[in-house]
Amino acid sequence: MAYSSLDVRTKIRQLLGTLRLNEDDEEEYVISIDNPEYASKPIYVPIYFSEEINSNVLPAMPFLELEPLTSMYEPQDIGAATRKMEEWITMHFYFTNIDDIVPENFAKTLKDYLQNTIRTNQCSTSGITFMNIEEERFERETDGHQEVYHYIITLYVLYYDI
Repeated sequence: MAYSSLDVRTKIRQLLGTLRLNEDDEEEYVISIDNPEYASKPIYVPIYFSEEINSNVLPAMPFLELEPLTSMYEPQDIGAATRKMEEWITMHFYFTNIDDIVPENFAKTLKDYLQNTIRTNQCSTSGITFMNIEEERFERETDGHQEVYHYIITLYVLYYDI
């Protein structure tokens, strides 16, 4: 029996985002935040894996980073056709106070979008048996001379290696 690994972040990026072309005509997954209450046009938030982000040249904010936190493989009968796997993924949402956006409202809109999408697809995503938001927090940080807002979600994902 050959087992194959699965990077669940790929499934999550496809679940959360919409595929579109960026300014360089490259395909990327984005979340579209459209709320006339605080922005006159939709704000597109690209979704990156942590290894796609170079710390020397960060992508333009806002962006969402998917970072693997912990993986656990549960031992099963040696003859079993599947292995149970649990993974925790940290979702980091970074943005600055741009275009007169109220940071708390922008973070709440994204939080609502993520929670609704994840909970709606909690048990029906191909390749993923179950997922749930475990923890969340909102922080203000200082990056050089600018204030950066950082919304963090820890996502629990259960799946089986077949």
